[in-house]
Amino acid sequence: FTLYSGHEKILQIFTTINWFYLFPIFAILFLSVFLRSLVQRFLLNKIGIKLGIKENFFLYLSGLSMIISPGGSGVIIKSFFINQKFGYSISKSLPIIFIERFFELVGIILLLFFTFTLIYSIEPFIVVSIVSIIAGCLFFFLKIKSYNFLFKITNKIKSLKEFSNNNEFTESLELLLKTRTTIVMVFVITAITFLESLMFYFGFLAFDLEFDYVESIQVFYSSILFGSLFLIPAGIGATEGFFASLLINKNISLELATSLIIFLRMTTIWIIVIVGLITSYVIYFRKLKTKS
Repeated sequence: FTLYSGHEKILQIFTTINWFYLFPIFAILFLSVFLRSLVQRFLLNKIGIKLGIKENFFLYLSGLSMIISPGGSGVIIKSFFINQKFGYSISKSLPIIFIERFFELVGIILLLFFTFTLIYSIEPFIVVSIVSIIAGCLFFFLKIKSYNFLFKITNKIKSLKEFSNNNEFTESLELLLKTRTTIVMVFVITAITFLESLMFYFGFLAFDLEFDYVESIQVFYSSILFGSLFLIPAGIGATEGFFASLLINKNISLELATSLIIFLRMTTIWIIVIVGLITSYVIYFRKLKTKS
């Protein structure tokens, strides 16, 4: 509704953006993608899947084509690509998808809790607390090897049902949840999350908003977590609505808040989705069609 009723003002706001900030935003974006691909390679090595840096990087990019699926679950397409191109079973690599998504949440949660020691904001704190409790419960059940809740989720997805509830799946999951691996993942993913947070701060600066670093990432990341609670593609609607409400409470107009979240979404998630789609087609789908 905002886009329709205030589209002229939104377009006008876009003409005032300082486009210089696109350079550091894109630089950090593609650096973080590369670093996260190395994390994926680390996890693959833990379960005995050995890929070269180049092959692993293209695999990671391909998975980003489905990052906008509910909870980012669509990146399970990576397991299909691993199976088709490298011959490893889908059951063996599938747990990595859940582990990646889980530690992405952990990284955001830890960074936000740190910011609350500097600036306290009630709405973001409530959202982060709720997500933290859910994440903590999930981790507890996984550590005590109570996988029934996970199987209930995967069994509802026809394409996953035959691959998750078996020994190969649980063996990989247990390898990825070892204490040493968990500690490494927490530190590395939190560091990458901090790096990525600079993109969103630069986004605020591009609109000449007088927000400091802590305020900007509290607003953006708490909105991301809020959207994740609804398990809808990329949290569309919920994320934007919460983001706008937080900014409006800080005396930012609805049109400016809408413009900013559109800008942040376009320069981060939508860019990598497009790159992921292109990579998936060129590297995997086209070759699979050729083989068939």
